[in-house]
Amino acid sequence: MPLSKAAKSAVKKELLLEEPLLDVVGTKTVLLKWLGQWNRPENPESSDWTDLVQEFPADPGDNELTSGMRMRLVVRLTTSGNRYLIAILESLDPHSRGVYFISVFVNWKESEYRFQQVVESSYADHFDGTLKAKHTLWAQTFRRRELLDALNSCAVAILGHELIVPPTDETPDIVKRGPGEILSFPEPFDD
Repeated sequence: MPLSKAAKSAVKKELLLEEPLLDVVGTKTVLLKWLGQWNRPENPESSDWTDLVQEFPADPGDNELTSGMRMRLVVRLTTSGNRYLIAILESLDPHSRGVYFISVFVNWKESEYRFQQVVESSYADHFDGTLKAKHTLWAQTFRRRELLDALNSCAVAILGHELIVPPTDETPDIVKRGPGEILSFPEPFDD
């Protein structure tokens, strides 16, 4: 007797729910190895990259949920011009098990922050200073073995955001040659 569609769907859902959630410890290890390519910025509050990565392990009830997103790892990176947030997220949808999300967000610019504050205060009577979709520089899905490639894509997105056009009103520094020096060496003498 063949199984009904409902029974097949229930069995499939149960099998999908048995798939493990993101291995936060293993993923953090890969993230720290990737961060280890660069010298850690001097920071009196942290001794190494480990202190700069925030971890959000799965709650026991997360395995039972069938929808929603959970943030698992976050690292904040700061350049001379911006602050960035790399976030690794996981979908709790059973059909998405084994596929994870990585995103890079960039901070508010001061002018847009003030403008958004005025707009939200006038329309909603409060201001929510969280990052908006337009602050997303990069977002992609990845599987466990693709994490390094995903992190490299994040680095490229950050570098692409940091690059600027040089000012056009300045002339480039040109090395000018001075007048030639006449060198005078003493004549060799015999002893």
